[in-house]
Amino acid sequence: MLRFTLLGFPVSIHWMFWLTAALLSGQIDNLSKPGALWMMGIWMAVVFLSVLWHELGHVIFQRKFGARPEIMLVAFGGLAVPHGGRFNRGQSFVIAAAGPAFGLLLWGASEIFFHFRPPQTPVQASLSGMLWVVNLFWSLVNLLPILPLDGGHMMQAALGPKRIKVVAAIGMVAAGAVAVAAMTLLHAFFMAFFFGWFAWQNFQIFQRGHGSVRM
Repeated sequence: MLRFTLLGFPVSIHWMFWLTAALLSGQIDNLSKPGALWMMGIWMAVVFLSVLWHELGHVIFQRKFGARPEIMLVAFGGLAVPHGGRFNRGQSFVIAAAGPAFGLLLWGASEIFFHFRPPQTPVQASLSGMLWVVNLFWSLVNLLPILPLDGGHMMQAALGPKRIKVVAAIGMVAAGAVAVAAMTLLHAFFMAFFFGWFAWQNFQIFQRGHGSVRM
């Protein structure tokens, strides 16, 4: 596991993060083709920097509200772990919203850059598209009202702990709808699997009547 410190925050990266990023590149079946390995490397770099930037949004506000946070990059995403932190509902909402907000800011900055410096090569055009996918599309998906996405945590903070069954029911229905749409309309089986898994997690919380799940 790779470990380092960034802006005073401990960061650890599990090897599964790199494997997942490589799989999501869509280049695994094309490695024999010229340039495929290079495109995979660019994609993995974009994912790494974007996810790290996203988690920085969370931990900056966790530290502001009294925690000693650390960042963990694991399979399929990252975690902002708030050691010693106890947050009220307003603080929890801000912390959850900060990650997608940072992602959208990074996408906006990349759009401004490529507006004034339009892509001149296929690699630059691909880079622009990768930044769009990771920082705009993923950030918007992350705002869906589904636990363990940030949108689900924002809804949980807004409605409060007494309405956890409402949060879980909304998350279960929303995740199930996305899973069905991903399977039938987009034929995105990977996406369908994960949202089906999210639906199951929310169903478990609904049954228990308490708890949460984290990315």
